[in-house]
Amino acid sequence: MTPGNEEFIEVCVTLVVPLAIVVPLLRFDERRLSPKQLERAWPPVSRDAAIFAPWLLLGMPQLCLPVHAVKTRGWLWGLLPGLLVALLITLFDGLLGWGLVTALEALGL
Repeated sequence: MTPGNEEFIEVCVTLVVPLAIVVPLLRFDERRLSPKQLERAWPPVSRDAAIFAPWLLLGMPQLCLPVHAVKTRGWLWGLLPGLLVALLITLFDGLLGWGLVTALEALGL
């Protein structure tokens, strides 16, 4: 496998996997919010823009998670869990890309 093919796989994984995790995660979280927290949450159009802007510009839609958590839960109860979940998604994304490249190399593809 050429270095260009490896990078192509990693870029594709980085563009697809975090977005596929963040969108359902935010919608699930919004369903669990109290009415007071839901008032502070983004309206649907703003939520979608907050997800897709970092995805299109940086390939990291998980950057909206700490902002969402702080916005709905406040600084104390929002920042650390939001950062932790964003970090876990980034770690999972990196490991998945590495695992796919390793598996394809082992298969000789």
